[in-house]
Amino acid sequence: MWYLIPIYIVAIACILFLSVALASMLNQLDRRTKISSVFLGGVVLAGVTSLPELFTTISSACLLSEPNLAFGGILGSNIMNIFILAIFIIIAGKLFASGEMNRRNLTTTVCCLVLSIIVLVYSYLSVSFVIPAINVNGISFAIIILYALTLYFNRGDKKEPFDDDKSITYKFSPAQLGWLFALCAILLIVFSIGLTYLTNVIADAYTINKNLAGALFIAIATALPEVVTTLMFIKMKNFNLATSSIVGGIAFNWLILAIADIFYFRGSVFMQGESSQLLAIFSVISVALLAAMLVLKLLVKNQNKVRWAYYTMSGLICAVTLTYLGLAFVII
Repeated sequence: MWYLIPIYIVAIACILFLSVALASMLNQLDRRTKISSVFLGGVVLAGVTSLPELFTTISSACLLSEPNLAFGGILGSNIMNIFILAIFIIIAGKLFASGEMNRRNLTTTVCCLVLSIIVLVYSYLSVSFVIPAINVNGISFAIIILYALTLYFNRGDKKEPFDDDKSITYKFSPAQLGWLFALCAILLIVFSIGLTYLTNVIADAYTINKNLAGALFIAIATALPEVVTTLMFIKMKNFNLATSSIVGGIAFNWLILAIADIFYFRGSVFMQGESSQLLAIFSVISVALLAAMLVLKLLVKNQNKVRWAYYTMSGLICAVTLTYLGLAFVII
């Protein structure tokens, strides 16, 4: 079974290549079309990079009958996505302060914060929100409504196409870029899902503890597209798209959880109890800190005066995430 690790490395290399290609094409579409930046990053790319989570979450809930894995996986993924953005803000704080930021990112973040608070309150309650007739939790309907609202607001944000250098000759037209983007997105989904299943094979073949090594490999498989595309956007000095991609991914993850709840017929994927309370608390803190940074970014004109606040809040997000990971390993 020696060949499993090389296959895993090749799959990661393919995901890296596809993620870079997607980020590059999306950046061109952002510059050359009237499509909203928030829609491109927060809906289109976020949906593509979150599809591995969609399949793993539904599999956990519906096929494995492990709703706790679905719930923990989505909230944990949201925390990690914000952690990724916080790391890049610490590294490139000056670029974050000087670059543009669309107010739609704050709208989406606030909706995610509302959902996080709802889940936190629900985790402390002794009553269920499950509707008996359809066996679906009422929180799922709240998620769908709020996600639809974010789509509506983001859809209405249009702009004029712009280009930094008129002398640049592009190889593909915007329409051709759209088709190439769709092809690369499909390949990214295939490789990401394949990498997730390959993780289980590796864990079985090498008798690795699945709670530790397996979870690590799956985290790499599902988080790698977000990390790479965010890094590429920042290298392109487009922090607006980077933020849209992360925030949109968080919102899409909530929608994934609602879908899993609808198709899970044995109860609800929204968990109550001490472990879910802890996870929900970390989720609320992380999203609230991100929302606070976006408020400062959009309201304060002299960004140099509040750059220290970005570093401070990003550091707090990192501390929250590392604490969450530490407690997770202790619980395991």
